[in-house]
Amino acid sequence: MMAARVEAADLEERAAARRRTWLRFRRARLLWLGTALLVFAVLAAFLGPVLFNLHPYRMDVAHILQPPSALYPMGTDEYGRSVLARVLFGTRLSLFVGVAVALITLGLGTTLGLVAAYFPSGDSAVMRVMDALMAFPSILLALALMSVIGPGTLNSVVVLAVVYLPATTRVVRATSKVALRLGYVEAAQALGASRLRVLVRHVLPGIMGPLLVQQTFILAYAILGEATLSFVGAGTPPPTPSLGNILSEAKSVIYEAGWLALYPGLAIAWLVLGVNLLGDGLRDALSVGSRS
Repeated sequence: MMAARVEAADLEERAAARRRTWLRFRRARLLWLGTALLVFAVLAAFLGPVLFNLHPYRMDVAHILQPPSALYPMGTDEYGRSVLARVLFGTRLSLFVGVAVALITLGLGTTLGLVAAYFPSGDSAVMRVMDALMAFPSILLALALMSVIGPGTLNSVVVLAVVYLPATTRVVRATSKVALRLGYVEAAQALGASRLRVLVRHVLPGIMGPLLVQQTFILAYAILGEATLSFVGAGTPPPTPSLGNILSEAKSVIYEAGWLALYPGLAIAWLVLGVNLLGDGLRDALSVGSRS
């Protein structure tokens, strides 16, 4: 009888916790606004070219440098290519690079951060490498590495992952050190739980909130980083459309065709704004949960 009451009370408490969590996320308006901006960008980038038969390499020599019109809503470039098509495909590439960098830094940064937090012997080695990477401005380090391995989309992913890896590693290390001092983690260690079990079952779930928030900002940094590398010619090379190299190509005709710089710039701002709002909303929702 007593066991049944305890189980019922436990189920009721879990249901109440789920309701409180859902209520916090419902009230996080920035989270939903950022999600809406990103969903719109993803749908436009992946469905727009299919629905409207847009091709980023198709040239129309009869409409070179045409201003925005019904036929070309964002105008054309100096080769008669649709700016709308190129911006949508450039948005695809930016999203791919951003998500890939965020996932790579999530995996490597979490592993290195947990090692640095749990093993004193590994802490010094890991953090000195991270400190060395952070000693250089991120964009200068990225340009230096790209000059060594050469331009390309995949190379941009690798370089940006290396550049932004220290940020994730430091967040994981700091939050893990706090989690390791919590009572339930110390109890698990006292009961003889293995190191891997302590880290995966007890420490990692407790740091997921700050880690997810950090990765949203890494996503935004990676989108900006890829655009910057492509703009200076070190990232994705033409004719592959990237928001950065579309902006770079607009430099020579910006006074005659300002729309060539306007629309890719707005696309970058849209993506970064959406990701930052998503990160701010997650931070607000999860910080309330941490305090409670």
